[in-house]
Amino acid sequence: MKILNYHSLLNYAKLAVYDNSALLEPTRENLRHLFQKAKIDSLATLNVCDRLGVIASSKLLPKSDDNLQLLYVKGGKVYEENKSYDRANFIYEEFLKEYPKHPLTEKVKQSLARTTVADIRGRGARHIESPRRTGTTADGSTVIEIQNTSPAKMRIIFSGPTYKFEEIETCRDCVKVVNKPPKLCPQKGPVGRYALEPGQYDVAVKFTADDGNPVNPWAGNWSLEAGAEYKSCFFIIENPVDEPKKEEKNTP
Repeated sequence: MKILNYHSLLNYAKLAVYDNSALLEPTRENLRHLFQKAKIDSLATLNVCDRLGVIASSKLLPKSDDNLQLLYVKGGKVYEENKSYDRANFIYEEFLKEYPKHPLTEKVKQSLARTTVADIRGRGARHIESPRRTGTTADGSTVIEIQNTSPAKMRIIFSGPTYKFEEIETCRDCVKVVNKPPKLCPQKGPVGRYALEPGQYDVAVKFTADDGNPVNPWAGNWSLEAGAEYKSCFFIIENPVDEPKKEEKNTP
């Protein structure tokens, strides 16, 4: 009895580039038969994951194949274990694009939040301090309020008991701060208010400046307590002495 392993799957993928080959259709039929009986854990190797795009685009396997869908998820995990977070992000995003109603969608989104934060942190993100606690919520929920006082669109990713991908629009009336950060938040700009489950969170913040100049991202670990309310604001610090270096600052 033939058993599909990752070596033979890679060989099938090589044949797929010859889309006019008379062998392609018999190859598809044979592969689909073997794939149904394959152990996905044994197929999910770095080499196979690197060829998933070819396998999918050549229609070697139908997109509706349960094992192919599972191979996407396993492939993302393989990249994550090898700290190839950008590749993990790509494969998770492809899965969500192709299978938005899949039973594993929520799990994949949670994985994507985790690898997105890890990727940003690995690219030299500056450390972001935990937000300050400002009070207690009436209903016992955990709430964080974030204000964007910068002339840049802000994206924040929460990875923890709750995952979230959020965006806060540019503050049109805000400007970059020169030299020294203000002691207090300027108290202007759009605000995002988010309810989260209490617990430990890995958090990353990225910015897209209206002037097109790069802005350093931030990443950190926040401990958020049950029944607590937190506030934080962000702005851009521009130091002429260190040009072209740009900094982001989180302040009360």
